[in-house]
Parts: sequence; structure tokens; C-alpha cells
Amino acid sequence: MNIALAHYRINDTDGVSLEMQKWYECLTKLGHQVIYITGSAQSEQNYHIDGIHFHDELNLKINQNCYLSFNDYSRPDELKDLIFKRADNIEKSLDKIVKEKKIECIFVANILSLGWNLPASIAFTNYAKKNKKIKFICVNSDIYWERELYSHPVVEFVKEILDNYLLPDLFNIKHYVISNLARRELLKRRGLYSDVLYKAINFNNYLQKDEKIINEIRNYIGTAENDIIIFNPSRIAPRKTIEFSVDFIAELEALKTEYVGRSLYNGKVLSEDSKFHLLLSGIDDSLGSDYFSELNKKMKNINNTYINRIIGNKRQEEPEKKYSYMDAYYLSDAVIVSSILEGWGNHILEASLVKKPLTIFEYPVYKNDIKKLGLKLCLLGSKYYDVKPLRIIPQEAVKKAARDLLEVLSDQEKYNNYVNKNYEICNKKFSFDTLNGNLQKMLRF
Repeated sequence: MNIALAHYRINDTDGVSLEMQKWYECLTKLGHQVIYITGSAQSEQNYHIDGIHFHDELNLKINQNCYLSFNDYSRPDELKDLIFKRADNIEKSLDKIVKEKKIECIFVANILSLGWNLPASIAFTNYAKKNKKIKFICVNSDIYWERELYSHPVVEFVKEILDNYLLPDLFNIKHYVISNLARRELLKRRGLYSDVLYKAINFNNYLQKDEKIINEIRNYIGTAENDIIIFNPSRIAPRKTIEFSVDFIAELEALKTEYVGRSLYNGKVLSEDSKFHLLLSGIDDSLGSDYFSELNKKMKNINNTYINRIIGNKRQEEPEKKYSYMDAYYLSDAVIVSSILEGWGNHILEASLVKKPLTIFEYPVYKNDIKKLGLKLCLLGSKYYDVKPLRIIPQEAVKKAARDLLEVLSDQEKYNNYVNKNYEICNKKFSFDTLNGNLQKMLRF
């Protein structure tokens, strides 16, 4: 079958882009002809459409006027006409690619659920209505009502677009979500039945640890051999609440004196000179807000390095040298993801794969879908204060999680128990074998 995978972008380290690479790998191994359709640069695998990239400048301006402040257009109809004109151009480009590659099925990732690019949403919905012989498999990792940004449009017609063009109910469209929580909410709000496509990772064929690369990254960030590196792989965005990770690092430093002299999981000894270091690699999706600047102010109080410039979705030498985001996992002693909202959470599988202990904030999907799996995690609780400029987490929750991680890092038996248990659970439930079976079922609708 000729299949297209459509999204805003590829070859980035955001969760949806990484997941699409897994679909591509599985579908091609199953014998299908697969291409990408995105706003990223044209390539042998990717067919580019103008205007749909996540960071497209005109779309950023459209979003500003739709959701935040209507300032750049004389009247709402002018903005509405622009949105539908761009939608028409996107639809024409989509039609050209589909006909050229004889596409029979399109996997649509977030374009018909998120509300980030209204012209693209309109274009794909209209195209599905006109081309009933083409299957559309919508994998809705993020849905617009989950985000504050889309909750209160500042122009009335935007709500009409969200209602009429997102999550379309057509017989040639099958909707998937990535959690049971989202599945229930979709049925409640739209009367739409959906199935759950859980995340997956390849436990049998994955990037191996390279000590030379580990040392290169360590030298780049300037940490000493006895420093403790805590890696947060999240994108830089308000809902990722990286400020909680900053508080966590500060608390680890505060508790350090109680653990000085203890042997760690790797045989090293925690000394008075050891420093806890926060490592960040995610792309900056703060999108014009002051979030990153406020976060940087807060991070001045801890040891940290932002290494996005040298991190990609894979290792490469040209056109510039980049390391894989998985290399940052290998370098780290532990992983933290302090997001208050996740569609599911790739970090759980990635940390489990490379056997690193994980600290998380108990976001809703974790509590509803993941907690029952029995993973061994250090937990930051589920309470926070929604204040500006950065959210605040109760100090007692941070202190408990920091102490829990220090107990794991300073006890080899406990460390191995944590990471091996998580590997076992995730390998059983979220392998590529499971993904292959799910994808084959999806194509049969």
C-alpha cells in the first residue's frame, strides 16, 4: 500500500516526530511504500507543503491573532479570508502529492486535532471529504481542548473552525488517541469512538552507547567525572514546567551533604565536590512567550546546560555534527520529566530502554493510564500553583522526590531493581512487535 505520514515537521526531537519515525520503520518493513508530508524541507522521503511547519512565521502571526490578541488585521473577516486562502493552497499541494505518489492511506498526526495550524486542519478535512476512497488514520496525540491556548479564541469564527474542521466525523477517517483518558473525553465531547494507539520503542534494535561520544558531550558541557547529571529531554514550553526540574536540582544539592561519602550505583563515590547538573536538550517551543527567558533567570541558581544545538533525532557528521537525543540519556545518571501535561510520555520508554531511573510529575495521563503498570519511579506528586511567571510546586513534594532519587542512586541493588523492573514492563507492553500488530489492524478499517 502507498502510505503518507502527515505532520507539521519531521527530523525533530518532539514526541510526535519521533513516533512517526517508528511508524515509518515498521510500515516499510511490512512492505508498504511510505513517504512523509510535512512542512519540513523537501527530501527523498519528505514531500514539503508550504505553510504547515510548526514554526511557520505567518501561521505564528495567525495564531497570535486567533488566540491571544487581535491586532494585525483591520477586521476578523480579513483574517478569516487569509486562513481559508492558505487552506486552499495547502489542499492543492496535498492533492498534487497524493496523485503523484498514488497515496491510498494518510496517517495524520495532530493536524486534525490540535488547532495549531487552522489552514492545514481545514485543508485536510476538506480533502478527506472530497476523496472518499482514501483512508485517513488520525493519530491525535494532542487535542485542542487539552490546551489553555485554544480554550478562549479572541475572534468568534475560530471556535466555528475548531468545531467544524477538527476531529471530523467521516466514514473514511478513523480516529486514534494515545490514552484512555483522551478516548473517553473524545467520546464525551464529540460522540466520536476511537481506539488507543500506545507509544512504542524498539527494544531489539536501538542506538548503542558509545563511550567516545559520551566523553565528547561531557567535555562540551564541562562536567566533572564525579558530577551527577540529571537529564530532562522535554521541549522548552510552558506545559513542560521545567521550572520544577530546576527546583529538583536545587533540592538535590541541598540534601547532598547527607549522602557525601556514599558509594553510588556505578561504583563512584559522592563527594563534597560533586555537583548536580541539569541537562536540557529539547527544542525551544516557547513560541514568542517569555517562558524561556524566565526559566533562564531561575536556572542561574543551579548548574545547567542547554545542548539543543548539538542534539538531533540521530547521530550525524554533516552538514554539522550532531549527537542523538539518546546519547544524552546514556550520559545521564537519571532522568526527570516534570511536565504537568503529557499526551502519554515518550520519556518513560526511553528511560526504561537505557535503564535510567526516572522522576516525573504525576500528570493526568500518568495517573489514569500509566500508574497501574507498576513502574518504579520517583514522584513529584500532582499538585502545583498556577502562578506567573513560572508555576510553583510544593517544596515538600520536591524534597521527597529528591530524597527518593538519592536513595536509588546510592544503593546499587535498589538502582538495579528500579531500572530492570521498568525495562521488563515496557519491553513486554510497548515493543515494536506490539506496534507492528497494531499498525496492521489499523490499515484494515
